[in-house]
Amino acid sequence: MKTGFKALIALACVIVIGFAFYGCAVKSVSDDALAYFNEGETHFNNAMSEYELSEDEKAIADLKKAIESFNKTIELDPNFALAYHKLGDAYYAIFEYEKGKANYKKAIASYDQAIKRDPNNAKAYSYRGLIYSHLREEESAIADLDKAIELDPNDALLYYNRGERKRFNLYIEEAIVDYNKAIELNPKYVLPYYSRAFMHFYSKEYEKAVADLERAIELDPQFIQAYKHLGEIYCHSSRPVSNMKKAVANLNKALALAPNYRNFYRCRAWAYYELGEYEKAIADYNWLINTKQDGWLYGGRSIFYSALKEYDKAIADINNAIELFDNDSHLFNRPLASAYCERAKLYKTLGDINRSNDDAKKARELDKCDL
Repeated sequence: MKTGFKALIALACVIVIGFAFYGCAVKSVSDDALAYFNEGETHFNNAMSEYELSEDEKAIADLKKAIESFNKTIELDPNFALAYHKLGDAYYAIFEYEKGKANYKKAIASYDQAIKRDPNNAKAYSYRGLIYSHLREEESAIADLDKAIELDPNDALLYYNRGERKRFNLYIEEAIVDYNKAIELNPKYVLPYYSRAFMHFYSKEYEKAVADLERAIELDPQFIQAYKHLGEIYCHSSRPVSNMKKAVANLNKALALAPNYRNFYRCRAWAYYELGEYEKAIADYNWLINTKQDGWLYGGRSIFYSALKEYDKAIADINNAIELFDNDSHLFNRPLASAYCERAKLYKTLGDINRSNDDAKKARELDKCDL
């Protein structure tokens, strides 16, 4: 399941709605205005297909053509509500490629005009609400989604979108109510299960979170993030061997679908560590370090080497971590202090008391060290 283009989750249904949803909204439109509108629709739909194929340059070009066509439609017929709505959709979509608030503001202005001409347009309220959410105008976002649900109380997507806003604001129970309603209206709608799992996780109801993620995977076996989060829940909810094995199994599936996703390797490495499979943990961190030099990664791998009693390698990793932390001016003192403290412990294990004391002193000067 391709979930990255979040702004278009809601828009996906617009493509297939067509004139049937809007009833007689286009009956009085002139032939010229309708021709431009149809042209805009074609460009917009092409852009959505191109996005799915990762043909980004073509998608951008078609979205710009759609905007031009919808603007021409409005010039010819300033009262064509659907044209304003689709113009808003196009501005909303192009924001994902060309960042900046200008496109969002243009989208909001377009939806304003669509609602002014068609006050019962639930979709326009919904999409405008989603834009407000991107602008962090949460009260406006929820107000628009409330209005959309009032106008169309049987649309599962609307409840899901409002649930997302409640989730963002950590209104846990209210979010769950909306996800429950979305699932009631459409039991095969994957995203509410996925999002509801987070709410259960926040509430430490791990079994419910696992059940929701497993249901999401059952509905969409290609849902990469669901495998990832299922693996993370098994990692973090408790530490029995059975859960660590489940964590690894799910992260293996996630990596089979997305082999270059760095966080999957990081999470799997710590699951291997809990299982005592230190070599496998090191292999995952080797992959990460080979793709990016990072003090935190060297620090993590040093723990795995320490578990194998390969202290020289562990110290070498902490040396690298200290160098990187020392050169990274935006960091607080704590990461550097922690690295010195961990090296002090290793030196103490090796019987090098003088070096151990020197590192512990440096750590305490920066922050603290419990040695």
